[in-house]
Amino acid sequence: MRILVLVHRYIGIAMCLLFAMWFASGIVMVFVPYPELQTAERFAGLPPLDLQRCRVDAANAFAGSGLTEAPQQVRLTMVGARPAFHFHPWDGKVRSVYADTGEPLGAVDASLAVDIADRFMPGQRPSHAAFEEYDQWSVPNHWNVYRPFHRIAMNDAAGTELYVSARSGEVVRDTTRFERGWNWAGSVVHWIYPTLLRKHPALWDKVVWWLALAASPARSPALCWASGGFASGNRLYAPNALRFTAGCIGTTSWD
Repeated sequence: MRILVLVHRYIGIAMCLLFAMWFASGIVMVFVPYPELQTAERFAGLPPLDLQRCRVDAANAFAGSGLTEAPQQVRLTMVGARPAFHFHPWDGKVRSVYADTGEPLGAVDASLAVDIADRFMPGQRPSHAAFEEYDQWSVPNHWNVYRPFHRIAMNDAAGTELYVSARSGEVVRDTTRFERGWNWAGSVVHWIYPTLLRKHPALWDKVVWWLALAASPARSPALCWASGGFASGNRLYAPNALRFTAGCIGTTSWD
């Protein structure tokens, strides 16, 4: 029984530190969520459609996309100064076709990405910051259909950075200096979200499960303690009040 007490004590100390980190980082997340380009922000930044330049209909554009099955979504936006259709297949990455010529969009280069960002946030001084598959603020899996990204620094007072998809030429993410700074103390530690780990979804999933499993040795002795207590000679190791507390802790699971 003494061994169980020690296991519970020292693993419990380690887990309490972890839980304290989750509690503190969760408070940060309440006030500063993970960066996201809101729908209203995206629509506000979209340049007006130049329909006079649209000479190819959606059916012919789809034929030039290389897809063979009907997509789950079709959109028409401006990519720089040209209109383009964006076809989202049920499985795989987005395919984009210019609506003025019917030719595939191809890979968006750095100069076009800067122009797209300038049209999205006019009046700033955009510059190309990076070209990458992943960084700390673009690791969620739902962005896989748009990868890789051009990260464009807008050089404004807020330290805004825009993420332009190299596949579709769309702005899909924005962050500010304030959001990036506070999220290191919020979502990154709360979700165990460092880029090197999170860009491997299967590995990240296993790490989360193993951490949950590591808490089990601390819970099991607590349940035993709560149900009957550990005998030390003729005396109960813990009074009833402590056994109640141990039971509460032991039955708490990690969501």
